[in-house]
Amino acid sequence: MNFVLNVVFQFILIFFGKGFTYKKLILFSLIVSCISMMLLPISVAAFGGLTSFIVTCIIILFQGLANAVSLSCFYGIIGYMKDEYRVAFSTGSGVAGVLMNLIKYVLLLIFREDTDSASILSAIIFFAISVLILIATIVMLLVNFF
Repeated sequence: MNFVLNVVFQFILIFFGKGFTYKKLILFSLIVSCISMMLLPISVAAFGGLTSFIVTCIIILFQGLANAVSLSCFYGIIGYMKDEYRVAFSTGSGVAGVLMNLIKYVLLLIFREDTDSASILSAIIFFAISVLILIATIVMLLVNFF
């Protein structure tokens, strides 16, 4: 499946590559990430059993594609910069991972009950925070903040 997606994406890049810029690709990937982060908790709550698992896997597939596109663009841009910017980018990625886990642990402390409703509410809040961060990043990208 991964090979098929890579081949399809390569053909898209070959035929439409001149219209793609780093900014457009990053914006596209942020929007896809935002949509997938909104759909993930909804799909888990709306479906059950095998259907929920399949829908979740498809959403995560699109999230992974968007993540790959954005990271490729970021590393492409950083490749032209000085070494200290590459180190800063890598450090920022590490700090983002730590902050994500801190948010998860805070939510676990807030929702100590081991019930399904507490787990679902915790997941919805976690993904809502992610969506808000993505929306803020999209807005900053659109107003040329970066």
